[in-house]
Amino acid sequence: MSIQAAGNVYTADGRILLLKRRDGTWGITGGDSQPDETPRETANREAREEIGFAPDGLLLWSVSLPRRDGDGAFTAFAIKCKETFTPKLNDEHTAYGWFKGDDLPAPLFGSTADILDRFTANMGDICRKIAEGKYTSPELFYNVTLFAMRISGTGWAYRGGDKQEYAYRDRDVWLTPGVMEAFQGLPVVFDHPEGPVIEDNFYRDRVVGSVVYPYVKDKELWGIVRIQDRAMAEQLTKQPWSTSPGVLTGKDSIGTPLGDGQTLILEDVPFHPDHLAIVPAGVWDKYGPPTGIDTPLNKRIKELDTMAELSREKTRAAYDALRQKAKDKRHDASRKDDAEGERVYDKALEDLDKLKGLFEGAKAEADRKDGQEPDEKEIARELVRIGRDIEKHDTAPTDPAQPSSFIPGEPAPEQSPATEEPSEMPENGDELAQALLNLVPSQDEENKPMEKEELRKEDKERTDKKDKKDTMAAPATVTADRKDEPGNDAQKNEMLATMVAHMRENGCSDAAIAQCVTDCGGNPAEFVDLESDKDRAVRDRLDELNKRDEEARAELERLQRRTRPLSDEEHNEISEAESKTDAVAQPLGLQTPRYIPGESVAGYQRRCAKLLQPHSTDWKNADLSELPPEVFALASRQIHKDAQEAARRPVRYKDSDPVRPVTQRSPTGHTRTEYRGSFKSAFGEFMA
Repeated sequence: MSIQAAGNVYTADGRILLLKRRDGTWGITGGDSQPDETPRETANREAREEIGFAPDGLLLWSVSLPRRDGDGAFTAFAIKCKETFTPKLNDEHTAYGWFKGDDLPAPLFGSTADILDRFTANMGDICRKIAEGKYTSPELFYNVTLFAMRISGTGWAYRGGDKQEYAYRDRDVWLTPGVMEAFQGLPVVFDHPEGPVIEDNFYRDRVVGSVVYPYVKDKELWGIVRIQDRAMAEQLTKQPWSTSPGVLTGKDSIGTPLGDGQTLILEDVPFHPDHLAIVPAGVWDKYGPPTGIDTPLNKRIKELDTMAELSREKTRAAYDALRQKAKDKRHDASRKDDAEGERVYDKALEDLDKLKGLFEGAKAEADRKDGQEPDEKEIARELVRIGRDIEKHDTAPTDPAQPSSFIPGEPAPEQSPATEEPSEMPENGDELAQALLNLVPSQDEENKPMEKEELRKEDKERTDKKDKKDTMAAPATVTADRKDEPGNDAQKNEMLATMVAHMRENGCSDAAIAQCVTDCGGNPAEFVDLESDKDRAVRDRLDELNKRDEEARAELERLQRRTRPLSDEEHNEISEAESKTDAVAQPLGLQTPRYIPGESVAGYQRRCAKLLQPHSTDWKNADLSELPPEVFALASRQIHKDAQEAARRPVRYKDSDPVRPVTQRSPTGHTRTEYRGSFKSAFGEFMA
């Protein structure tokens, strides 16, 4: 769920007001926004709560930062006061102070440092922070507005219209420092010119800004664009827009006819980057929602588009499948006297019972009466979390993440899905939708004979009573109520049809009609042909081409990781480890391990330490592969020191120990050979 927050930064006499929180960190006034509250209203309300009042002053600037604890943003307003004042602290803070910018207290809370950097940041600093994701886009800076815009995507795309061509841009060619330098200063225009390049008159009439900071983001070429026209900047934040580059590529581009008037273009390095056009939909949107300009509106549209996959039907299917799985696992654990398993599955069933209210309970009904739908994204996240808790318990006892002999830093062994570490909770809609669908059994699994049918029958009587009780206790859903109302759907469709007819008479576009139908709770596909069969075929082909491209690149990267040449620094580290180990191993009669091509420096260092480990009293029984790097560094030094002591000590040999030569080099460079072993073993047959 997107949660907005805001706060004020008060400055006076060259100092900044900071408050000490109860956790010991220092920060500014601020907190979460309330419903229907603007960021400025939130900042002033929080100031009144935390320091007793909201001081008046000159608004210097504002800046927005992505929240670290979830979706949303924190907006900070810099207020210059006439003089310092004494705040009246509430129970959230324990102290305050007015500090100079070069003498701030520590530690600072959250992103306070990034906010305070805004006092001294120039336009280049702000561009860099937007590119790094520390500031949000857009950002107002004096007389310009800075937007993050996509310059060009990579991989496969399709240009329809008169061109009818598939285009491929290799990221190894397009995402290089040289190409980014070429796009520096690229003019940004409103819509493309009629020809391939912009002419003088078009430049004077349509240029609205320029690219000032190109960078790479998500395998695409992006740039921070300064928009000079304030009206255009406001329009870009209120309407969904995208971008489209106007580029002439090099002479090595390859064009191949595909038939039916279509062409395949393998584009060479950009020869003449001419302009970046602001358009309603760009080629690199790939028939999806507009994603070329990073604004809160476009983020929301993209999220709604991907979260369409998380429909109520799919979410309910995942819920039902997960509940049945938890019941089966709970019964198995009970039969096996697995107390920990029973606890895990009982907790999963309990959490699922709580989620039921979001499908059929009073909370869903109350939310809908207020005109709000339950947050499908939060429901999906909770289902995925419960499913992973169950899977984690299933695989933990029998499928360790790595074999005990695995040494961190060496090439990892091949892993199966069962041994892979669970990934983090998906952040975007695409990954979350896929994770949710993974909870639902495939059609083949549903058609298999139920191996645990008898267990389900035993469990049925116990669970039916509870399900029946839950159903009776929960009020009827709004969906059911609507079905009972005669003609409700018909009246709604009739109203929408009338609205669409009026919009068509007034010349509204299909996109505007679809948006209005969606806002009214209807299905835009019933009134507007959102995507033709040809568009769908192109989208499917693009997805397949890009998928193959990603798979090929992933395999190439995997091979490159295995055969990556060592840097000079890594060569030196390996030589040092080999030399230090050899100096101790020889007196002990041991053979120093040799470096294996493809092995990491850390892996080789651990193998060397393992050779000498038996001579260390403190570390001889430790599992070196499990030690964190900082702990291993301490252990390695101690192991080497203990091994040196063992090499210097006289050794009492067994009668059966053979005599063997030990060659050492003295500090002056002379070579000396000693023979060590049992005297009786060497000369016993000559003794009387």
